Amino acid sequence: MAATIAVGSTVHHPLMAALPRWRGVPENDYLYDIAGTGILYDYMPDFMPARPRYAPGIAIEPELPQCDEEYLEWIDVIEAVQRAQGTFTMIELGAGFGRWIARGAALARRRDLRVRLVGIEADPTHFRWMREHLGYNGVALADCELIQAAVTADGQKVKFYSGDADAWYGQAIAHRNDTVGTAGTSGRAKAEVIWVDGVSLQSVLARYERVDLIDLDVQGAEFDVLFAAADELNRRVRRVHIGTHGAGIEEDLRFLFTVHGWTCITDYGCGTTADTPYGRVAFGDGIQTWLNPRLQP
Repeated sequence: MAATIAVGSTVHHPLMAALPRWRGVPENDYLYDIAGTGILYDYMPDFMPARPRYAPGIAIEPELPQCDEEYLEWIDVIEAVQRAQGTFTMIELGAGFGRWIARGAALARRRDLRVRLVGIEADPTHFRWMREHLGYNGVALADCELIQAAVTADGQKVKFYSGDADAWYGQAIAHRNDTVGTAGTSGRAKAEVIWVDGVSLQSVLARYERVDLIDLDVQGAEFDVLFAAADELNRRVRRVHIGTHGAGIEEDLRFLFTVHGWTCITDYGCGTTADTPYGRVAFGDGIQTWLNPRLQP
């Protein structure tokens, strides 16, 4: 998750503008969004404007999000929910504390859809927080497959940068030569290199007949993970939202999905500033969204 600066006014997507905003009585220390999911301030204090404090017993109605790279992520979740039929199935890779699967579940409940959620996260603290976050937001863990592992092309154990959980969401697969128990080459003084289990995307997809949305932010491993799972993606997945981390990776992803006949609907490079349909955005991570025309309802 990268810091993003909105540099223009927001022109809202029609589905966003039409979305009924959640209204309810909030709890202190939680920040609420339009879907009604509450995020505990302690999970990400450096990314929130201030610790939330509310008037006792007074309902609030959150504002629509402003235009930044996460606005485009909102649109992918909203559209995927709108196109789901009977059951909404979503996978979040590099899930952190599961913000996006929780939001997907909240939006799916509004349509009376069943939900099946997969959250994969290797950092031990973020994984624990994901269970807490989903529970606080009314997601039954029986409807979830939560996997504490790094997503890799081959599903093997890897060294992983972990730690500094409340100030950093850039945990990633470590360099092979990094020493376990040190910060390695993470660039973070509070990080530590640990061994973690691995899981391949193709092995996870094999358990699901249809997936409405994959949302992945795997800090530079995105091409390797998706390339290895290409056949399963073609058979089972309707939409993929990718946080990208480098121009070379972005070009490889364009080639991969184009060769397999997918349709690109969003493509903005990391570290760029661009005009989007909803406003001008300075991107930290890049964004690509691809639709599988074989499986569109």
